[in-house]
Amino acid sequence: MPFRSWPQVERKTRNGGTAYAANTELDEEVGWHWRADYRRLQPGKLRQEYVRRSVTEYEAAAAAQYRRDPFLAEHLHALVQRAVLPHRLAAVLRTDEGPTGGSALTGWSRSRPGPNG
Repeated sequence: MPFRSWPQVERKTRNGGTAYAANTELDEEVGWHWRADYRRLQPGKLRQEYVRRSVTEYEAAAAAQYRRDPFLAEHLHALVQRAVLPHRLAAVLRTDEGPTGGSALTGWSRSRPGPNG
């Protein structure tokens, strides 16, 4: 589960929420989770919800069903030299941070059960 940084969540919520708010043809049930987060963003309550939803590095490491998964970060770093705009990809990889300060690209994935369970 890769993490998004707070600025990413805030930007994504603002963009999605604004789009849903401007669309008068869609039923209110469409995008209900975007709409709920957008309502939280307006009075400044979304950050608190973001922190509540986030799993800390300690919690993820302590939970036996998760393991650190560096695949995405390693894969993207390997693509820098072949990227159309390598300087832009490199810049994103240098600045992308998750909610706990680590790279958002190095996520946690569920561990597969071993042979004994």
